[in-house]
Amino acid sequence: TFTWAATGNTYTESGAYTNVTTNANGCVHTETLNLTINQATAITGASDQSFVEGSTLNDIVLSTNVTWYASLADALVPQNPIAATTVLTDGATYYAVSLTENCPSEPFAVTVSTFLGTNSFDDALFSVYPNPTFDVVTVRYAKAIEHVSVHNVLGQSVLSDNIDANQGQVDLSHLTAGTYFVKITSGEASKTVKVIKK
Repeated sequence: TFTWAATGNTYTESGAYTNVTTNANGCVHTETLNLTINQATAITGASDQSFVEGSTLNDIVLSTNVTWYASLADALVPQNPIAATTVLTDGATYYAVSLTENCPSEPFAVTVSTFLGTNSFDDALFSVYPNPTFDVVTVRYAKAIEHVSVHNVLGQSVLSDNIDANQGQVDLSHLTAGTYFVKITSGEASKTVKVIKK
């Protein structure tokens, strides 16, 4: 929003606004305000997300880069940001704000749940490449990969495939450019990786 001091009016949309005044001598004065209001990038993503214990705010999956806040009150100002390396607390709600030309977005709330990572991948034995990619991503793990699924930032499944091998390829060529989440399942373990499609 923008408040024009000449009139005291507050504007929420871009446009040309005119203020006409007449002084005591009957002289007319016209002022024109050409106003551009920048719109912040809207944040999309799942409002409830689950993570292995020890995960941080960096692991939360959203459509754009954001700054995190511990309360809605702080996010609305915005003030008192918290570090992206903050370890997630089970049941907590965090508030994300994106900036576009110094204009903050509406806060986006994400409530997290955490679980013990007993059935997690050994990252040293796992790889996804190339990332970013233009078309095909290779997934590799020391154990057999049974299933791969791909979701968009809204959490919608856009691809699902059985691999049943230590290595497989996922063809993303038919998808529009953007951020996707590739979930790889091996036995009782699973891992989700953010992949950028160019």
